[in-house]
Amino acid sequence: MKTIFALAVIGILLFGCAQQQPSYECNKLYMKVGSECCLDKDGNKVCDKDEQKQPSAPQQPAQAPEPAKENKTNETVSELEANATVPGKAWCSYSFKGAPEFIPAGECSAAYDENTLVRAWCNPDGMTIQENCEICGCAEQLPCIMGKCERPQPIAPEGAIRESDTKNIGGLDVKLVKVYTDHTADVEISYETSGLKYSEIATMGYGKNIARKVANTWYANLSMASSGFMPTGIEYPVKAKSWAVIELKNYATQCMPLYIADVLRITYLDDNGHAQKFDVAPSKSEQYGWRVVIRDYRYYDLREDKALTMDLNDSSVELAQTGMLLTECGSDSKQISVSIAASRLFDYSK
Repeated sequence: MKTIFALAVIGILLFGCAQQQPSYECNKLYMKVGSECCLDKDGNKVCDKDEQKQPSAPQQPAQAPEPAKENKTNETVSELEANATVPGKAWCSYSFKGAPEFIPAGECSAAYDENTLVRAWCNPDGMTIQENCEICGCAEQLPCIMGKCERPQPIAPEGAIRESDTKNIGGLDVKLVKVYTDHTADVEISYETSGLKYSEIATMGYGKNIARKVANTWYANLSMASSGFMPTGIEYPVKAKSWAVIELKNYATQCMPLYIADVLRITYLDDNGHAQKFDVAPSKSEQYGWRVVIRDYRYYDLREDKALTMDLNDSSVELAQTGMLLTECGSDSKQISVSIAASRLFDYSK
């Protein structure tokens, strides 16, 4: 009986304690879990600390910008360096009409120079600006002649020979057969005497004189001073034609040894187109050393023996006011060496 009574008392006590347990509420943004509160910011009834973080979407790589169209005059230095295919400095700085231009190595400027008619070239060896029409060409499709662009000059200056025409130069008939854009020309050189005509075809040009015996008759030095060409497919005035200015320049022989018994025979063409003659013979004495005796045959018909003895003294003397020079080249005990120079036609023999 006592045991039953004791159990009843204990049950009453436990029920009373349970009734006296306090109640509580969680603050805003928190939720009750058992006897605790946990943070639930998004209000999804799951404690934030228990939520598994969702993996973020992979970040897309940035797309490279589309390269801009080529425009050399507007490109920056950094863009040119980025596009370069050669090590080191990959561009040449250039100014055209005050606007900067950066020319990549080995390439040509976008514009032609109005004066030289050629485009600037960036030399990749030294990264320097050069004008080279052999690489970059010429404006208006003009020819590149000896590294320069040239416009046609079809109007011949005074004294020039027009293509297909013939001009007498110092006694030679020179026909201009063909003029080329590189300042060379084909010419026919002829000389007629005693009903016989001697001729030859030769090519001459800037720095390409004809300095030798021509048409198997006379020694001469024919030089082209200038020329002009008329390109095909372009209309010019009626008088326009390719042309060349050809002149007779000074010609000098090699040194020739003269011994005591030798006679140097010189023939030349005077201003009237007549052939004249000189004889040059060496002489030697203990008093004067080497001298030359010059005989002028222009006076032969007058029965006058015009002989002149002259000292050369390692210098030149003019032969009877003809413009022909006789020059001593040197001497020894057996011979004296001389050369002949003239800007007229002449021949010689020993």
